[in-house]
Amino acid sequence: MASLQEYLFISGLLFAIGLAGVLVRRNIIVIFMCLELMLSAANLTLVAFSRYTVPYSLTVDPAGTEAEIAETAAQGTALGEQGT
Repeated sequence: MASLQEYLFISGLLFAIGLAGVLVRRNIIVIFMCLELMLSAANLTLVAFSRYTVPYSLTVDPAGTEAEIAETAAQGTALGEQGT
């Protein structure tokens, strides 16, 4: 199982790639794809923190239902930002 630091490293790397794409590219479709990559990196961070910081006594399902709920909420936020 990957550690929290590994998840945060991957998330930071994805966010940096997305940010570089937004700053460098001029095509609006590519910019939107890079923004989506940045949102996915933020979602990964939320899920990682949810998985590793929730005390075991508060978890209902040790398989990670809370992480899935946090990811679903983050995806709903991303859909709201897109206006669809």
